[in-house]
Amino acid sequence: MKPFVEAFHDLQTSTVTYVVYEAVGSPCAIIDAVLDYEPQSGRISTRSADRIIRFVAEQNLPGLSRSDWWPEWC
Repeated sequence: MKPFVEAFHDLQTSTVTYVVYEAVGSPCAIIDAVLDYEPQSGRISTRSADRIIRFVAEQNLPGLSRSDWWPEWC
């Protein structure tokens, strides 16, 4: 089966976050998630991350836990 790749471009940071999944309800991977940064104020926000979280919830995509991909020795 060919995976679905959903791209979320953030104009403010000029970055793209990807959500990769096989089907609705299947586990997903979130690649290159970022926080929003406002250089003038030095503040960060979760606006972009909140968008990703909403998409994952709407598609019923359980994310992979850290133990699924992170080596125990890290």
